[in-house]
Amino acid sequence: MQTVDQGQVLSLLASLAELAWLYLQLYGLRTARWIYANPDGTLGTVCGLAGAFVLAVSRKREALGWLLFLASNAAMIALGRRLDRPDIVVLQCGFTITSLLGLWRTAIKPRLHWDDWRGDLAGTPTMFIWHLASFRGYRLDLHKFVGLDGWGCFHTHPATAVRVVLRGGYIEEVEIPEGHRREFKHVAAGSISLVRPELAHRIHWLPHGVSWSLWLRGPKTHETQLRGPGWPAGSKAA
Repeated sequence: MQTVDQGQVLSLLASLAELAWLYLQLYGLRTARWIYANPDGTLGTVCGLAGAFVLAVSRKREALGWLLFLASNAAMIALGRRLDRPDIVVLQCGFTITSLLGLWRTAIKPRLHWDDWRGDLAGTPTMFIWHLASFRGYRLDLHKFVGLDGWGCFHTHPATAVRVVLRGGYIEEVEIPEGHRREFKHVAAGSISLVRPELAHRIHWLPHGVSWSLWLRGPKTHETQLRGPGWPAGSKAA
């Protein structure tokens, strides 16, 4: 079996290094000057190549590939306008449409659905939930209330949360265990409040028929409880 001659390998590597150094001497400075004078073209080229590479090797990161293409389109449109090249501008405007369609298909459309919902005793949805983001136990959710909670059907929450009512608002009925009293509160659009796990409440009325709110919830610290005479015996939280 013939062995590899280390001297030949070292000689080949030295030749390659010398060739690379010669290339840098001949073209490196010219390339650097071109990059400095054409940042839009450079950005468009780099983002375009990176986007094509991402789309070629990963299905899970397709959205990133289309986003890189979109950045490349914007940079190349700027280049075409600077060079007074309407052909480049028209071409990149067309590519911008395909990039936006790719982003819609891979990043936006898949998220246009509700992740969860809650309903009344008859199984009719009263609230839809869209999980926007989560990190180490913290969650950011969008809530859409479309129906009222049943009479006497109070519930608690599993963690402290910040509630921001975006639109609509509602009347909530709060349970006060001492003396079995009830208290009604108007949660108006634009209000920001802290909802603690000890709070037991129900949606009593939707003045505008629907209400949107944003919830930033901390890590789970309690079990959700169903309270009040409206729940059947043995009812458990979902």
